[in-house]
Amino acid sequence: MKSTYLRTSATGRALALLLVATLLVSGSSGCALFRTPVPAFETVAIKAEVERDKKQHLEGDLEAYTTLKGTLVGIATGVPTFAITGGGGGFAVGALACAPSLILYPFCVLIATGLGFIGGAVFGLFGGGILGGIGGLPSETAEQITLVLSRMEEKGRFEDALSAAMRDAIPEQKQAEIGSAQGVVTAQIQDFDLDQHMKDMLSVNLDAEMIQSWKNEDGKKKEHTCKYVYESEERPAEEWLEGGGGAFRAAFVDGFRTLARWMNKDLEAFATKKEFDESDEGPASCFRESRWYRWF
Repeated sequence: MKSTYLRTSATGRALALLLVATLLVSGSSGCALFRTPVPAFETVAIKAEVERDKKQHLEGDLEAYTTLKGTLVGIATGVPTFAITGGGGGFAVGALACAPSLILYPFCVLIATGLGFIGGAVFGLFGGGILGGIGGLPSETAEQITLVLSRMEEKGRFEDALSAAMRDAIPEQKQAEIGSAQGVVTAQIQDFDLDQHMKDMLSVNLDAEMIQSWKNEDGKKKEHTCKYVYESEERPAEEWLEGGGGAFRAAFVDGFRTLARWMNKDLEAFATKKEFDESDEGPASCFRESRWYRWF
């Protein structure tokens, strides 16, 4: 009986650990094994939101930086990053190389760590400065880019444009008012970012979420969130400025429409309980089918 109890106890602990691991995996990956599944909504109410700060500015970074600023930012980022990396590498090398010298071991490791730290800082100083400066723009161009985006932010009704994109993407027969809809779908743009690349090339990034909310049989509110990232094509700064920044407006509109299309496709995936892989048309579905290899 004793050996049987021990085997049973060990098996129980193993199963408990497996259950905990499965819960952790399912919670982080979106797997629906141990989560309340998203209902197959026949009708949804649509909301559109754009994150803003206390000054009502769009969340994110839509300010272009100059070559000088890029160099300074690169240095400020590169020095501590590479210094820490170099110090860690120096410590590892010292710990191995100094082992034969037992008496001087602490001093040897300390010197190796210090040299690694200094070497990393020097590399970060020059490397970070060079990489940061490459993406910078001439002062006049950077000012024009920032001014165009600032005016667009002041006059643009991004919430309306996003809402229109969602209503165009989701079939009309599936749309309803909040009071009568089975669930609420909130499209939310969290960050507007201007990315600067080499040779005066720029692109626009939009970080977004789709929040599906509903009430279960007990009347408790449930939510499920899907995340998306849209990146426009890279263009030279001069092209972005043509026509008073028309390319920026077109990029935002295309971003809203693309995100809305992805979100609608995910709504279909949740409704049919069928996932789809990443393709040229968009990312993999937020919905994930219950498959055995996702248990571990």
